[in-house]
Amino acid sequence: MSGFIRQFFSWVFHPIFMPLVGCLVIWYAYPSIIFLMQKPQAIMLASVLLLNTILIPGLATFYLARKKIISSLHLPEKNERRIPFLITAASHAIACYMIRVFFLPKQFYLVLLGAAAASSIALVVNYKWKISIHMVGMGGVTGIIAAVMNVASNDMSYLLILQIILSGIVGAVRIAGHEHSSEQIYTGFAVGFFCEYLILNL
Repeated sequence: MSGFIRQFFSWVFHPIFMPLVGCLVIWYAYPSIIFLMQKPQAIMLASVLLLNTILIPGLATFYLARKKIISSLHLPEKNERRIPFLITAASHAIACYMIRVFFLPKQFYLVLLGAAAASSIALVVNYKWKISIHMVGMGGVTGIIAAVMNVASNDMSYLLILQIILSGIVGAVRIAGHEHSSEQIYTGFAVGFFCEYLILNL
């Protein structure tokens, strides 16, 4: 597998984007949620999601790389992952709090709560083992789809099939690039999947 293909899938399906993708799945599953929201609420929701799931974790990791605290944005060594994982988990938890404070739809709160739980578990596991955070993200999106597909307004079955295929491709890419073992891939997927699936079924 060429280096370009590995880099392409690793960046396009980077875990930093997966909570936002999960929230887009919620929007697709329950389109009336957005339509019933007031414009200020919709703006607040978009701001919280972009700030706490992408900008803060992304800029923090970039800063750590610039200061040579971590060797690269890819976090190749497990001991480099602790601070970025901690920042990500805290940022997701803050997003949960903000969604509750501003009385935004519960489904988005649950997605972010699942992301915070998955990030926290990945942080703890990472002290002993280099779990695949890419697969935590892919598993999380898969868990969201599986959790809402039976009650969604739109047909989600094809989306679940597509997500499973994409998860398999991303897992294969990470193994081909010698980033992770198959056990780390499967464990990462399971952590993400069950955190989102179980929390969304509360």
